[in-house]
Amino acid sequence: MMIILNKRRLFLRTEIYFLAILISALLVNVTDIVSQYILLHHDDFSVEIQRTSSKIYALMVTVVVTATMGYINADIFYDKKEYYRKNGVFMVVALIAAFAIAILPIEVYTTPGHLYGYGASTMVAYAYAFSYAIFIIFRVSYFRNRVNSERRKAVIIWMVYWIASGI
Repeated sequence: MMIILNKRRLFLRTEIYFLAILISALLVNVTDIVSQYILLHHDDFSVEIQRTSSKIYALMVTVVVTATMGYINADIFYDKKEYYRKNGVFMVVALIAAFAIAILPIEVYTTPGHLYGYGASTMVAYAYAFSYAIFIIFRVSYFRNRVNSERRKAVIIWMVYWIASGI
């Protein structure tokens, strides 16, 4: 990440979204580790802190996939007007999903060997991430002539990996 941060940038939309993906991917890992630590040591933390850490992780999952969708849209739609129109719909859905994750209930399950959050909030996060990952694969495949072949392959492999790890 330091190599990318130290490079000269033109501040293209794709560069901004790529940086957002890197930062959000780092943060999703950090929030996952923190959430797992809190759940592992659940006797030391209130139930509300456990739920909040699980919700923050769920929100970060949606941020990563939303940044990825923005990155792909920035790569596919060159025209600013078309880009904002196409990407705007996804951003509105992302805000609705984030709001739903924040207000819906979440419970935590902690037994030896099993630590996780579950409930309506978690279901919204995973349904959102799964549907966006599928849509990203279809969008990249459909507009394959507009996306660099190496980038297309990398994004498809990454989304397939995300889907597989979520199942």
